[in-house]
Amino acid sequence: MQMHDTNNNTIISMPPSQAPNANNPSYDHNVHNSLAPSPSNDNDNDNNKNTTNVPTNVFDVRSFGATGDGLTDDTFAFKSAWDAACAYEDDNAKFVAPRGYSFMLQAITFTGPCKNGVQFQIEGAIMPPDGPESWPKNTNRKQWLVFYRTHGLTFQGGGLIDGRGDKWWNLSCKPHRGINGTTLPGPCDSPVVRIKIINSPQFHIRIDGCQNVTVDSLVIKSPGNSPNTDGIHVENTNDVTIHNSVISNGVHRSKACVSNITVTNCIIKHSDNGVRIKTWQGGYGSVSGVTFDSIHMDTVRNPIIIDQYYCLSNDCSNQTSAVSINSISYSNIKGTYDHGPHQSG
Repeated sequence: MQMHDTNNNTIISMPPSQAPNANNPSYDHNVHNSLAPSPSNDNDNDNNKNTTNVPTNVFDVRSFGATGDGLTDDTFAFKSAWDAACAYEDDNAKFVAPRGYSFMLQAITFTGPCKNGVQFQIEGAIMPPDGPESWPKNTNRKQWLVFYRTHGLTFQGGGLIDGRGDKWWNLSCKPHRGINGTTLPGPCDSPVVRIKIINSPQFHIRIDGCQNVTVDSLVIKSPGNSPNTDGIHVENTNDVTIHNSVISNGVHRSKACVSNITVTNCIIKHSDNGVRIKTWQGGYGSVSGVTFDSIHMDTVRNPIIIDQYYCLSNDCSNQTSAVSINSISYSNIKGTYDHGPHQSG
């Protein structure tokens, strides 16, 4: 998921109970061959239930033509529902992907600014095409779900975003950029609440060019053999708070400016790296005011690491310029170390 240019408070949190079982989100590599479960009885009883007695500020993707069977392309329905919610003027709009359905989406950009803040309610499951061969030839593979200039956006609902990354992980190269394909440019004043994200092709969440982002009680999970599946990747962003979350996951000259980041009360499991700051050689900019507090490591190879020589290959040339790093604080970080051959990137 990528977030760009969002100015008004972003929040991400984990479900208080187990996420809905839409499309059976296990970690079996064959899970994506199964059909989505039938909708719950609440949705079966009355065909008019989707359109009657519904508040006018609720924009259910089914009302815009979404099928939710895990096979049909529901991209246009999601885009139509988003456009309507974004243009709603009377009150904060609620965009809903309901429980009991699995929605397959191509790459899509949810563009703002909107008339008011939008609540992005994920109760069912959202997934991309199943692997590189299923993506349309002319579609950008570097991003999937992109949120652009969506100030005041809130994510919540207890649902699931499944990146279906297993077929990407086996490629010799990785032509995509982010997990679950989300990108948001600009200040990201938005909340993401009660969401579970699994099996990203690469980064699970990328927060780029944002301000005032809160991540709370988020669950991110990919298997240990998934390469470079960063949990939460932050760049060009100020004022980020990450807490009460569980993350288990298996070459350019550029400017990076990141400041005032707080990560507290989190668990990191079965990963190559725990709390890491990495920068490319030859880059410029700064990382400052970063606090890591009360982090529990469970079987993590590099619990604490600052790497200013980051390189994805073995042939990166040595360069003298680098990103400045200062005012980094670590406290109450505990857990277990593992020297096994993880590949989480």
